[in-house]
Amino acid sequence: MRHEDDDYGLPHVHVVVPDDARELDEDLAIWRREERSRLRKARWQRIAKPFQGWGLALPVTILVLLVAVLSGTLMTFFGPRAPRQIPPAQTLARSTAPPGSVGGLLPSANLAVNGAPMRTVDMRPALIAIIPRACDCDGTLRGLDRIADAASVRIYFLADRRTSGESVKEAHEDLWKISGRVAGSQASIVDDSTDLLPRTYQAHGLTVLVVKANGAVGQIMRDLRTTPEPSLVRF
Repeated sequence: MRHEDDDYGLPHVHVVVPDDARELDEDLAIWRREERSRLRKARWQRIAKPFQGWGLALPVTILVLLVAVLSGTLMTFFGPRAPRQIPPAQTLARSTAPPGSVGGLLPSANLAVNGAPMRTVDMRPALIAIIPRACDCDGTLRGLDRIADAASVRIYFLADRRTSGESVKEAHEDLWKISGRVAGSQASIVDDSTDLLPRTYQAHGLTVLVVKANGAVGQIMRDLRTTPEPSLVRF
């Protein structure tokens, strides 16, 4: 259908009106796509407008912040734990019980702890784990480390070499590996070259000494297979 030219001075327009409006569906779909695209661009332009003067500085800054946050999160979960705040030792107990028994003091000796000399009298308060070779006791040691951490006391790992034939150096290396697995390398490694503590306390299997702040041995747990209840470990 063709319209006549108008007589009002307007530009002549050639308009074709289809007989069936469905013929306009394709044109309408194209128009709608173009409108959606235009609106999306307009929205992004409104969002980005406050930052347009930053250039590359803004994305770089955001990237640096994201890396910093991610690094901090990873360090929190996987980084080394903060050193334990150990309570001060009390005046050394005057005990009549002999070393090797509950209530007695640790036998007097100088041992090497983390490679530095230390007197046994200074190993308090603490948990001392006497660990046989091939102990297969990581789970129990991990639980003991949690108990020591909750009580803010040190935990010492000491090898029972009486039947293993290990050298002091080999035992030291094995204990460091165990400490890394179960205690986040927080355990102090004791080199007992004469097996003084295993002999004195007749260690059998995993043996744990609970040393109080006054130096007295409060508990001797031999052949320990599972982690004891924390409430039963008395410092």
